[in-house]
Amino acid sequence: MHRFEALISLQNRKVALRFRFKLPQEKDEYGNSNVYLDQYSGKVLRFNNALKSSLGDRVLNSFTPLHYGTFLGLTSRILYVFVGLTPLILFITGFVMWRNLLQDLLNAPF
Repeated sequence: MHRFEALISLQNRKVALRFRFKLPQEKDEYGNSNVYLDQYSGKVLRFNNALKSSLGDRVLNSFTPLHYGTFLGLTSRILYVFVGLTPLILFITGFVMWRNLLQDLLNAPF
């Protein structure tokens, strides 16, 4: 039995409803297939099948695991934590170095 998951997007009242779902053959965790419905009549306006998408859409969809850090599982998420903390570490060490330099300059004899 296949499990069906959908994401309903109600971003703007003037545009169609978008249902994002995962087909059983898709490898992405949340799926990249979409159905767009008219908000008043429920008529299907467009259906995007991720399994039959163009090369450009497949390339863009391949960046999703890179963006969320899910391409190597827990390993990539841990790596992303260290990469994300790098600016903070550089700021703190730079501040400590600047403070030590300032103290040395203030304590130096003229």
